[in-house]
Amino acid sequence: MPRVKQRTPELREKVLQAAMDTLVADGVTGFTTRRVAQAARTSTPAVYELFGDRAGLVREMFFQAFRQPGEGFDQLDATG
Repeated sequence: MPRVKQRTPELREKVLQAAMDTLVADGVTGFTTRRVAQAARTSTPAVYELFGDRAGLVREMFFQAFRQPGEGFDQLDATG
């Protein structure tokens, strides 16, 4: 019997982080969906199911790059 597919929010975050790491390590020319899937220890079809296509993954990376600084600002104390 085939494995049950698990497309969880945790897997989505893991793939997104693996994509960011892959882009930093391998650059634009080395950034492939297959490499991202391998780094996240999942399958290429799983990446496509989570993000639609490579462009969808890149779009989410772009949005994540803007969300991360905002998350850090929320933890700062307010000053006068």
